[in-house]
Amino acid sequence: MGAIVVYVFFSVTDTTGNFVGVNGAARWTDVAAITGIVSVAVALLMIGGEFDLSAGVMIGTSGPFAGLLIREYDVGVWPAIGLTSVFAALIGFISGWVMVTTGLPSFINILSVFFSRRGFNLGVTKLLTDTVRVADVDQGWGFESAKAVFPAEIWQPYGFKMAVV
Repeated sequence: MGAIVVYVFFSVTDTTGNFVGVNGAARWTDVAAITGIVSVAVALLMIGGEFDLSAGVMIGTSGPFAGLLIREYDVGVWPAIGLTSVFAALIGFISGWVMVTTGLPSFINILSVFFSRRGFNLGVTKLLTDTVRVADVDQGWGFESAKAVFPAEIWQPYGFKMAVV
């Protein structure tokens, strides 16, 4: 109901006429999709009575991890995607295991994981690339085939992003 009210409000108050059109929909669905993907997992935890701040920082850990595999260690894009998925699952398992075995509240556990991952991301990336970002991932082998399966845009004339799918 809230989403419908917000949609109607912006449809009525939009003076440019772009919000309701295809171009406008491509813009706001892109933002909504990214937020929605993360919020589904966080909402499930909250329904279970737990709290997780680290979902966002895990995205910030997985991207550089894959990028470092591709650029610094010449791992192909497809193997890097697989290894990054295993790495993320392992981090999640360790975090859950620590919470269950120590009996610490989830907020304390996740807060420590959150801050340690942020520092780890910056430190390791700076150590290996002499900067805090990983560039030229598109030069890795297998990038073109991965781009064909996971294109950035799916409806070229209007700019719908793959995250919407």
